[in-house]
Amino acid sequence: MKKLFQSMPLHPIILFTFPVVSFYLTNVKEAYVYDIFLPLGVSLMVGLILFLLFIVFYHKLHIAGFLTSVSGVLFFSYGHIVDLVTQLPLFFDHQQLLTITQLVFAFIFLFTIIVTWQNRTTMISVTKFLNIIGCALGLMLITQLLIAQLNHQVMLTMESTNNAKADMLNSSSRPATLPDIYYLIFDRYAGNKTLKDYYSYNNSSFLDQLSQRGFYVASDSHTNYPLTAYSIASSLNMDYLQNIPPSNDSQTDWRRVIPLLQHPRIINDLKQLGYAYYHIGSWYEYTKSSPDATINYFTTSAKPPLNDFTVRFFSTTLIRSLSNAYFQLDAETLHRTSISNGFLHAQEVIHSSGPKFVFAHILMPHQPYVFTKECNEKHPPIESEVTVIDYTDQLQCANIKILNLIDQILGNTSNPPIIIVQADEGPETIANPMKGTYYEFKNATSEAINERTRILNAYYFPNKDYSTLYQDITPINTFRLVLNQYFNQELPLLPDKTYLFEDSEKMHQFEFIEVNQ
Repeated sequence: MKKLFQSMPLHPIILFTFPVVSFYLTNVKEAYVYDIFLPLGVSLMVGLILFLLFIVFYHKLHIAGFLTSVSGVLFFSYGHIVDLVTQLPLFFDHQQLLTITQLVFAFIFLFTIIVTWQNRTTMISVTKFLNIIGCALGLMLITQLLIAQLNHQVMLTMESTNNAKADMLNSSSRPATLPDIYYLIFDRYAGNKTLKDYYSYNNSSFLDQLSQRGFYVASDSHTNYPLTAYSIASSLNMDYLQNIPPSNDSQTDWRRVIPLLQHPRIINDLKQLGYAYYHIGSWYEYTKSSPDATINYFTTSAKPPLNDFTVRFFSTTLIRSLSNAYFQLDAETLHRTSISNGFLHAQEVIHSSGPKFVFAHILMPHQPYVFTKECNEKHPPIESEVTVIDYTDQLQCANIKILNLIDQILGNTSNPPIIIVQADEGPETIANPMKGTYYEFKNATSEAINERTRILNAYYFPNKDYSTLYQDITPINTFRLVLNQYFNQELPLLPDKTYLFEDSEKMHQFEFIEVNQ
């Protein structure tokens, strides 16, 4: 064993494993352990190919192992170096900095090959030393991985919370005509008061056009939770998350919300009535698809379709430099494609036979800001700071796309639909910056809270009876009202509240603070 340890270069295996597992541990609160399987497999495959190539050229295990490890360092550090370099105040544009970085990496690689060959007699000692370092790192990773599984219950039981509770819907009250229902979520779309008070932008023209098309605009609406997963889960399940018991008694953190997104109560209720469920996701992992959907529409065209964890990991490696035709690792391209495809799929599903429930989560005007106000492609330099203008430009483009989609829905159906145009949360605090992240509300000002919680919320009902709606309605009551008005239910409305988090740790621990709006 000792002889094998000294003669066989084991360190490349550890080096090509370490970055993947380390990235997972950094994001353990938002990822599953099985998310590492694909990037780990790709990483080990890259390492094996490099090792075999060096064996062919040099016929020496120690040299091949050392060069493989050096190549691994360059491979896994590329994305991090690019992010660092492109944010430095240098006198080069983005593409020039990328080219310079790639040339520097190529020079380092060639220099290493030359130096290694000149010192090939010392590679046995180097192999022994690197094996010791690699085993220490491997032991540390295994320990941290085991602790992560114990602390965070990563292997979540994906059972439906709906099955644990009695059905809320009285299916005997099925109406004679079932209207199509479109639930259109536009991520981080601010309420008009936020736009006027903090962004010096008046969105009344867009809201007036919604009203002219027959919509009721709830101008004082605010989110129930300023976090996408919590907000959408609570609206689709028609209840505050604190009131819904976890599907697994051992779940004590935010992963308990995932079954609520995968098996939402409103879908269970509508399927009982004969609705088909069309799910239009985004690149956001937790709304990308639904196991309950009749049809899932994927809005990114990465080949193969990659989850958010894998995309973000690959974007830190040399794979980032590959063409976006194969891997959409450029955040701007991924975001722009997801938005455009989201609207296209929403237009396609209009012609599907009903009755249907259409859920679309479109990450607009959510950053990165990739559209001008006229909906042309926008390529802001990475080093530029986000401004109010960036946000309002993309919001104006969203307005154009939203109105066009609504017109197509209303103009291509003989059975008037229910349309809900809603935001999950307000924008990041651009005008009223918060300390830490924009999920840390412990010392947030009232202005920052308003900016993060005021949202767009508009309803189109076929009969235009908006007597049950009110200006400060929140998403938690959206489907309670729809079921009451169109499906003869008698569901009580819940108090319209907003819950925040002291900091990111409390957010993941499912601990909330109620605030008055």
